[in-house]
Amino acid sequence: VVRDVHFAPVDVTVPVGGTVRWTFDDGGVLHHVGSEGEFDSGIIPEGSFEHTFTTPGVYEYHCSVHRYMTGTVTVTG
Repeated sequence: VVRDVHFAPVDVTVPVGGTVRWTFDDGGVLHHVGSEGEFDSGIIPEGSFEHTFTTPGVYEYHCSVHRYMTGTVTVTG
């Protein structure tokens, strides 16, 4: 969930083939979730964005609008 200008939870773990959904619930505040070269939600005020992870690893993500908003997705094999 993206709320109160934060990601919650910040760090998540999913297996290969797992999907993470970010739900934008911050009263219309513009946000973005992206990981360079991996996924990019675009800048949106509401709704949701999801990405399915096909390769194990640790993926750092951030909000380009609020650069202090960061997190990680750990994908296990």
